[in-house]
Amino acid sequence: GISFSRASSAAYLTFIAMIPPCITAVSAAAKELGAKTAWKYAAIQTAVAFLAAYTVYFLLNGGATTVISAALLVATFAAVGLSAKKRRGKSRKQGNKRGILNA
Repeated sequence: GISFSRASSAAYLTFIAMIPPCITAVSAAAKELGAKTAWKYAAIQTAVAFLAAYTVYFLLNGGATTVISAALLVATFAAVGLSAKKRRGKSRKQGNKRGILNA
């Protein structure tokens, strides 16, 4: 038989709880919202369920330290990127005030 660890069981239950309920519900949504929108929502919901299940599994296997490190790394890159964008915007505005056009 197949044996599940505590982490894999929790991840599986998280995934099952978050995926779209059934094809009938997606079909009903397609009639109300349109097929393209309904399938897009179903795909997004499945992707979010997978990511949540993976996160639960990772955290229960002692990966909290790695998650925190990765989050800090992403936040640092985002802050640097926003700062650079903000500086570029200021230099363009100052250049335009002096009659200089920046490309």
